[in-house]
Amino acid sequence: MTEGHLWSYGILEVLEPPHLLPCNLHNPIHPLFHFRNWRGIPAPLYHALAPALRLATLFITSRHFAAWWVTAALGSKTTDPTTGRTVLTPIENTQVYRKQTTAVLAELAQYVHFGWADLEGCSAQTWVEAPASEAVFGNRGPAFAMAEHGETAHVQLSGEYVRFIVAASQKEEADKPSEALMQRVYFNLAQTIVHELAHALDFMRWGSMIDEPYHSPDDVKAEMGISWENWAFRCRIYQNNHDPLGKTAGDEPVQSVIPRWGMVRIKWMPDGEAARYGVLYTAIPMRWINQWFRTETWLRIQREGKSCIERPWSRLHAYRGTDKVSWRLEVEQEDIPRDIYYL
Repeated sequence: MTEGHLWSYGILEVLEPPHLLPCNLHNPIHPLFHFRNWRGIPAPLYHALAPALRLATLFITSRHFAAWWVTAALGSKTTDPTTGRTVLTPIENTQVYRKQTTAVLAELAQYVHFGWADLEGCSAQTWVEAPASEAVFGNRGPAFAMAEHGETAHVQLSGEYVRFIVAASQKEEADKPSEALMQRVYFNLAQTIVHELAHALDFMRWGSMIDEPYHSPDDVKAEMGISWENWAFRCRIYQNNHDPLGKTAGDEPVQSVIPRWGMVRIKWMPDGEAARYGVLYTAIPMRWINQWFRTETWLRIQREGKSCIERPWSRLHAYRGTDKVSWRLEVEQEDIPRDIYYL
């Protein structure tokens, strides 16, 4: 087992390993994420967020990633005859409907803004804000006719992201975080932003932050943000913020949003299933994270579709028992040394 193998799992941090490619995304940032929609953030810090914002933009605008958003933006509420659930009617991902969805998301940029807060136990939250004057935003377009006039969606992101990125930008070159860690942070931030955007869109369409519809009858529950994650990646993705020795990095809390020790995936499960059966976590190889920051990946998606990107997979798993305390580490390859268990 070499450092290269451990690094490929996103567990061991190595500065500039030879097979890690730098971010080369250069697509325009969507108006939803333009500087004017951010509160309490200076211009230099906003520009430092560019890799995450470019990736978030691709997650909502790329042709093959647009299918989820077409239904979220244009689907009507209906009752599923089999389950009795309130679901959105599926809308076909055609050029005509993608154009309409583009217009909806462009309009949504008027009614969503982003900020930072010290959040305990979560990476973000979305809440409703009503301006003092209803005239501030003028008349709503037809996409948001169901929302109460004048209200906006405010997305609060963990202030840890800001502190980490500011600190990274101020360090000497030799002391900066590795490219691998920076890409994990940007990926985590991008998926968090888009997760919360899914909630914001739903609120602005229907006027409720509580009674969300099911995006699809196959969703585990009515949770628009997780629905998008599961549709995009075929799993849920979390930062691994637990040092195997129980340490934290500086002032970071134990439940940090900074994925210093890699990222993991889990299956989206119904409430109660984890308590009955436990949870299987699978380490995500760093190469899987790395690909999202490469233009050639998105060109391949454009040619072949979203399915050309495999679900994140590796041979390293951790099983959390039903007591939420006991853990069992598993590997699928006999020649992996037992030393990996101590990671």
